[in-house]
Amino acid sequence: MNRLLAAALLVLAGCVKTGLEQEEAICTTLRPKLEWQTFPPEAYLKKGADWVVIEATKVSYDLRIYRADDFELVYSRDALPAAGHVVEEPLQPKTVYRWTVRPRFQVRGLPRVGEWSSVAGVETHRRSLLPREQDLYATFKTPPAPSD
Repeated sequence: MNRLLAAALLVLAGCVKTGLEQEEAICTTLRPKLEWQTFPPEAYLKKGADWVVIEATKVSYDLRIYRADDFELVYSRDALPAAGHVVEEPLQPKTVYRWTVRPRFQVRGLPRVGEWSSVAGVETHRRSLLPREQDLYATFKTPPAPSD
């Protein structure tokens, strides 16, 4: 499959930013709703845009959630039909996670897949000295268990 860069706006519904340097979001639920920008972004489809995805059809999304301390994959969904998803199984309380999403689509009937989303821009990624993959993904922390 050909790979295309996919910029994504990542949002956590029911979570708030802490203002900390790492921009970690604190969630109010163990089953957060994750949302992201649709592919292709509307701005790319406007007349006069510098870059346009032509005839992207059958768009779906792959989602990955990793535990931040050891980068273990704890949640994975493929071919999600919409630009949002509520985590189906409760995550562990008081745990920091990293998440990423990428689009899957077809152009003229041929399958394509975009890059995994990141919070660091492409230029930042290129200038970095061997950044760890997990450091590029959006971060959130789950709340304490309900009985805490």
